[in-house]
Amino acid sequence: MDTPDVDRMREFYESCDVYEGCLARRGPERFRDYVELVGGCATPGDRMLDAGCGLGQALGLLREHGLEAVGIDLAERFLRVARRSGLPVVTADLARLPFADECFQVVGCYEVVEHLLDIESALRSVWAALRCGGVACIRVDNYCSVTRIRERARRKRRRGSRLPLALLTALEAVRGFWQTLIIVLSGRPVMASVPPLLGPGWQHEDDVVWASHPLTVTRLLRNLGAAVELRPNPSDTRLKRLARRLLWHFGPGYWVVARKPNRAA
Repeated sequence: MDTPDVDRMREFYESCDVYEGCLARRGPERFRDYVELVGGCATPGDRMLDAGCGLGQALGLLREHGLEAVGIDLAERFLRVARRSGLPVVTADLARLPFADECFQVVGCYEVVEHLLDIESALRSVWAALRCGGVACIRVDNYCSVTRIRERARRKRRRGSRLPLALLTALEAVRGFWQTLIIVLSGRPVMASVPPLLGPGWQHEDDVVWASHPLTVTRLLRNLGAAVELRPNPSDTRLKRLARRLLWHFGPGYWVVARKPNRAA
């Protein structure tokens, strides 16, 4: 049974033409890293869940890659588009998957976790659906990254803030630094909600509901017993990889790759 918050989130996606338009403009190159990363962790013929599949562009590419992939999404309007392409999809909340336990060798989440209302329940649900020895590949944006800090400052200016852009950027940087410092030093997952940003000047990234950080997802998965590693985008150049290492906790997001141990382990 869905909660009122899930119902409101579903209603938002079902009624937002702009969001569907943003998804529709994504070309195959947008999902290249996703498909390559998952392909390197899976074997052709593996059963896969594409969690938060949207209109199904990545799902189609994953199936072309030889995976027996099925997609889920909260919004039926998105899945109608995917079904017209002949893709196998199911309307579902990631925190309440309508599948038997241990039925997937791979679970992929691309640009999804920051939009989830209950990230902990969603990860537990993913973990239950994953077979022993299976892999979860989760792209986690870094809400505290330098790029996101600048974006948030600019959006506040567009939404009517009278503070200078430089001051807004500095305030967002302090908030991002403080949140990241707590995550790094506390040794435990730290969750922070994001105030609703819908309104004039809305962009499709504005529906995020929590300030995601790769280390938070890493620790939540380790608490479930996963062996976890952080990976950059497969397409990153040497310069980008060096920049990630230098910025580390304040750089762009990472892929969190988590393997479920075999029962004998």
